Amino acid sequence: MKPLTHCLAATDLSASGNLAMARAMLLTQALGIPLDVLHVLPQTLVQQVQRWLIGHDPALLERLDQQCHEELSALAERFAEQETPAPGILVRQGEPSEVISREVDARGSDLLVVGAHGSGHLHEAMIGSTPISLLGQVNCPLLIVRQMARTPYRRALIAVDFSPRSAKLLQLAEQIAPQAERILLHALDLPFSGRLQMAGVAESELQGLQDKAEELAKEQFHALTAGLEGQAQRCVIRHGDPSLCILDYTKQHDCDLILLAQQPRHKLSELLLGSTTRHVVYQSQQDVLILRQ
Repeated sequence: MKPLTHCLAATDLSASGNLAMARAMLLTQALGIPLDVLHVLPQTLVQQVQRWLIGHDPALLERLDQQCHEELSALAERFAEQETPAPGILVRQGEPSEVISREVDARGSDLLVVGAHGSGHLHEAMIGSTPISLLGQVNCPLLIVRQMARTPYRRALIAVDFSPRSAKLLQLAEQIAPQAERILLHALDLPFSGRLQMAGVAESELQGLQDKAEELAKEQFHALTAGLEGQAQRCVIRHGDPSLCILDYTKQHDCDLILLAQQPRHKLSELLLGSTTRHVVYQSQQDVLILRQ
């Protein structure tokens, strides 16, 4: 995976959105890459202003735009370390996920950072639906932030399935969390185990299948991590539903970042419940970094 070269952070100026901005500034300052910070005035709000108020004050939208620009600039100054370049400030109008996706493409961003929640009139739009929508619209890694960025990440859980995406996740973790302990977790979920038991398959046979799967996973871990012995990392195998294994482990071992790869999907499937990515995004209390490629 090529080195990251540009980051875009999107905030709705809520507390959660500003967490994303703070984390993006901490990351880009460490990586030495440029950052643009984006705020989108939702199209529905703009239309209401135009319908109700524009006749009384034609310059109102322009002043709203300027006010957002000033607020973003003040936040950037608050979160910046000394002698670091100021981020670019962008204020746009439209449907948030569409505008964010367009700006990612326009700027060649290879990391997008967003908050997990919104507030006020944006709450319904931003409490998961915008990040989930972005999963179907952008191809760059998406970092969904839930925690205040006081320090670099300390312990990162990397969910691996031993596909080519797993190696890319390790490379991404090296860039995003170079100082963190890295835990590689593989979840073994034997297909139809409950149905096989009901169909009369002996418990010993099921255990034998699980043992073989675990031995194969250990071999794949060895191949995946060859040449990485100098890095702080652990390889962990858990049995069960992948999303539950990820969430349980991060809670028990105080991880502050989860990395996982989202398989390419049909656009409609992004709306369906039940995927590992969706479950982790909704239930995790940690930051979640999702690789789209």
